[in-house]
Amino acid sequence: MEEIFNSLNLVSAELKASMVDSQITFKTASKYAYIGGFNGTSNVLAGKMYGIPLKGTHAHSFVMSYTSINELNIRTLKNSKTGETVDFVERCLKYQKELSELLGVLQSECSSSEFAAFIAYAISFPDAFLALVDTYDVIRSGLLNFSAIALALNELGYRPIGIRIDSGDLAYQSSVAYDSFCKIGDKYSLDWFRELTIVA
Repeated sequence: MEEIFNSLNLVSAELKASMVDSQITFKTASKYAYIGGFNGTSNVLAGKMYGIPLKGTHAHSFVMSYTSINELNIRTLKNSKTGETVDFVERCLKYQKELSELLGVLQSECSSSEFAAFIAYAISFPDAFLALVDTYDVIRSGLLNFSAIALALNELGYRPIGIRIDSGDLAYQSSVAYDSFCKIGDKYSLDWFRELTIVA
């Protein structure tokens, strides 16, 4: 029994050492990529240590950490032009309802956890809203939720960046996303909506 315990400690120590080595490697890679011309990093430690601007999206686990908008502690956002504080959640819900028909998606099919997470993320980063839309279903949930929040941000004077898709048929889903953004841009007379970034 003592041999098993000792071998587990050895494995644990090796794992910790490799994790430290990995952090050093990623941190160093981020540093040299930035020196070489990259404009940011998703590595928070490298950003903190070297003053590199942080870029990227939230994690899938962030989306899954919510269950509904009832969990949102902060529900308001200031209008970037007037400074007026408004109920951001209500605006997002309004656009989600309007867009569900346009995109041919039932509002009830959309993930409520994803919607809540996107709202929380947008409130925290209204000038850098880039959402990971494939935690559940890009076409039946992610695009509608992102687009509703993007329109609400726009109404308050913010410009969302776009979406990230990192699983499934990237080409097909990106094409559907672009088509959806074009429809929304046409409906709301927002030419910039068709130019939203799609990272796949």
